[in-house]
Amino acid sequence: MKKVYLITALMLSTWVVKGQENEFSLEVNISGIKSVKGKVGLCLISDKSEFLGDCSYYREFEVSQKTLALVLEGIKPNEYAITIYHDANSNGKLDTNFLGLPKERYGFSNNPRTTFGPPSFEKCLFTIDKDMSINLRLK
Repeated sequence: MKKVYLITALMLSTWVVKGQENEFSLEVNISGIKSVKGKVGLCLISDKSEFLGDCSYYREFEVSQKTLALVLEGIKPNEYAITIYHDANSNGKLDTNFLGLPKERYGFSNNPRTTFGPPSFEKCLFTIDKDMSINLRLK
């Protein structure tokens, strides 16, 4: 009977350890910040329907210097895209001009070109399957 308890305990402890291994940390290094004020808003997106809209994983970070290293914890393995913007005036939104063009700085994972509008979701995708670091440049 003691062997059964021991085997069960070992199996449960292995399951718990594996559960912890399936979450990773992501360091997001941000450059291109022009002014040390306001906040940076970041969306981590795994569902295409959330791209360029409301996202379920949204975080805000105070801007304390012209480059930031943000760490996101507990990320499940998957394909993701990141959208980010510098809310310099802390009004909670990306300000645009009368044509709808951004007046505040923004960026996307993989730093794709945005000459004729936003990039596609697919151009911003990257895979998280380990602890990792990515670089984003605000435009």
